[in-house]
Formats: sequence, C-alpha cells, structure tokens
Amino acid sequence: MRRTNHRNRLWPRARAVNFNVGLWGMNKSDHKHVRWSLIAERIVCGLFAALVLVYAIRGVYVDDFYFPSARMAYRGVHFHGLSAWLMSGAMICLAVFVLFFTYRTTVRHHDKRGYRLFGIWIRIIGLSLAVCGIIVRELVR
Repeated sequence: MRRTNHRNRLWPRARAVNFNVGLWGMNKSDHKHVRWSLIAERIVCGLFAALVLVYAIRGVYVDDFYFPSARMAYRGVHFHGLSAWLMSGAMICLAVFVLFFTYRTTVRHHDKRGYRLFGIWIRIIGLSLAVCGIIVRELVR
C-alpha cells in the first residue's frame, strides 16, 4: 500500500484529460465511423428550429402570437399587430441561432471570431425584438 502525505490528500493527482473527445463522448479523430449521435442531434435541433419557424409564421398570419403560461389556471399572453410581428422576429432569431449553433458544433475548421460575432449579434437582435414586442404590447393595451 502506498503511503500518502498531507499534500496528496488535499491535492489529488491530476488525471490526464483527452481534449480530442467531441460531443456525447465520441472521438473526433475517428473519420471511418458514422457519428450517429451527432446526426440525431442535428435532426432534433433542425426539427425544433422548424417548429419555432412555423409557430412564428402562424403567429403573424393569424395576427395572434400566443405564449402559454406555466400554469393552466392562467390564460397566457397574446400579442397582436406590431407586437406580434416583433415577437415573431424574435422567434425567427431563436430558430436561426439554434441552426447556427448546430452547424458550428459540427464544422471542423471554422472562423471562430466570425461565428462568435454572428452568435452574439443574433442573440442581441432577438432579445431586443422580444423586449420591444413586450413594450409595444404594454403601450397599446
């Protein structure tokens, strides 16, 4: 049995970290095998983005953008007119960001600064559209 001193108890030996592991614990350097988990992740994110886009377009078409509440006892929030357009724009920015993030995680060589700036700007635009939609709804009401 190995003897340990006071320092080893406080600071255990560091383990080797493998930085070549991608999402879901898959090995990035393995080009021969199909990464089914990444394909499933892309499909799920694509379906989510498509559902968000359809919901945003439906909100503009019907002129009633609806956010359900967390509890069923309360009615939820309805947006009409300009506020519906602004909230739909925010939801479209959400869908674009989800697609962007999915693409960025699967690309091997990418422009890190350009992708980071695009992600920051799409989030800023989406959040500002959502805040403007809430303000317009409260002013019109």
